[in-house]
Amino acid sequence: MTPRRRDINPTAPTDYEPGSSDMDAHTNIIPATSKENLIEEGNFKLKKELGLWDGVGIIVGIIIGSGIFVSPKGVLQFSGSMGMALIVWAVSGLLSLVGALCYAELGTLIPRSGGDYAYIYEVFGPLPAFLFLWVTLLVILPTSNTVMALTFATYIIKPAFPNCDTLPEIPVKLLAAVVICFLTWLNCANVKWAKMVQSVFTAGKFWLSRLSSVPECIT
Repeated sequence: MTPRRRDINPTAPTDYEPGSSDMDAHTNIIPATSKENLIEEGNFKLKKELGLWDGVGIIVGIIIGSGIFVSPKGVLQFSGSMGMALIVWAVSGLLSLVGALCYAELGTLIPRSGGDYAYIYEVFGPLPAFLFLWVTLLVILPTSNTVMALTFATYIIKPAFPNCDTLPEIPVKLLAAVVICFLTWLNCANVKWAKMVQSVFTAGKFWLSRLSSVPECIT
């Protein structure tokens, strides 16, 4: 079926012809003249806002999670030595690499948007995919975001209470809630703003992890 352009109203019927009133009301709309903006029957495309390096930055930011600033202490404490701790990190890195290669293969075999939901839907059907999406939205993502926000709030508030072994819970939780609400609004408001914030935090986590590893290796 030949794709048709609907410059003014994407939901208009096939025989819809825009009038002068429609054109006056939408004078600021750029006509969809490129091939990517052609809309086929029943198919709508989102505007592409992220490029190659933006995707790389997002992946690196996900890999270097906030736990990198919390878990090294426990790994070194329970491993017993620096060498064993490095072995634990190396094995963990290999496991992460295997998972990344699996996702790369899935992405090439099933080129659909939706991530894990699309893969489970393709292999196991709609019910397991829906259950996974439901659990992810209501359990997995909220808890992981809460942990990251609490970690961020703890590091931000710690200098304000230098003599306290245990930080007060109310300021930490309030700051974590503000961070979650702000990032939620940012991702809903503008993709480019969210991309910039993601790039800044990714660069910060990368260099902080490099700087924090230097003294440990020297000691």
